[in-house]
Amino acid sequence: MSPSSSVSPTDEDPMIGHQASPVHVFWVLEGGAGSEGDPLGCGDSLVMSSVQGMDPALTGAERVEAAIEALLAPRDREVGERGLTTALAESDLNLQGVEISGDTVTVHLTGQLTSAGTCDDPRIIGQLEQTALVNAGVSTAHILVDGTPVQDLLSTKD
Repeated sequence: MSPSSSVSPTDEDPMIGHQASPVHVFWVLEGGAGSEGDPLGCGDSLVMSSVQGMDPALTGAERVEAAIEALLAPRDREVGERGLTTALAESDLNLQGVEISGDTVTVHLTGQLTSAGTCDDPRIIGQLEQTALVNAGVSTAHILVDGTPVQDLLSTKD
């Protein structure tokens, strides 16, 4: 997957009459210390990237589903160029569903969540939560793996 966008953020969304924006995912820039993107634990940065080939007319839960599927797809730690990585490469997760209610998005995943340790824990949480939040356009995200909050499955607790 490439971190560049093939979708123009000025494309008109015929379904809602607004301007459509690309689907986004968040990758990790290890050691980035917030120099690019949002700062994350262990001196890293969360970097937002547009996903190529996504329909700009996707709305609501469809946008979140497409983004989470794209986030879970890489099986190599390194993604694209620029030294971006994913902390989810060792996990075997599948998207079960997405719900948006009010200002909250809930992402239901199934499978095995695998973390390489204390630095990967906030990376995993950050990648999943920020990807869901940005694409849903809400302020609260709940990520559940087999019904359990992702934070409870990792050593890092919010």
